[in-house]
Amino acid sequence: KRKKPKKRSSIVVSTAEELDIIVTNAQNLFDKYTQIARNHNQRVTWQTVSNEIGINVKVREKYARYHARAKARGFNFKTHGHVKIKDYPEIFMQPLGDSGANDDAAASNVEEDSGNEKSYYTPDAQ
Repeated sequence: KRKKPKKRSSIVVSTAEELDIIVTNAQNLFDKYTQIARNHNQRVTWQTVSNEIGINVKVREKYARYHARAKARGFNFKTHGHVKIKDYPEIFMQPLGDSGANDDAAASNVEEDSGNEKSYYTPDAQ
């Protein structure tokens, strides 16, 4: 018999808002634990924070990269939090400087179509 691989995360992030919440929460926990550890002359690792949140360290790092790329491209998590990460790999997944469109304009091109509440991305729009 073949064993099922162990899941690396109990949390699945699909929208930009969820990504922002997880990354912000992880950073806040890390800052909090670091402050406590300083008082006891110790260090905190991301492993501690990841265990507290319920995700693997590598998954947390992946989410942090997605978040950093989106912020660097000017993505607004408040107004476009409903956007699905998988639908816009050019914003979240492609390394900076690797996209065909202008990185600064990439995230600003996510717009809402009020007719059917669907978001879309237009790389050629300036």
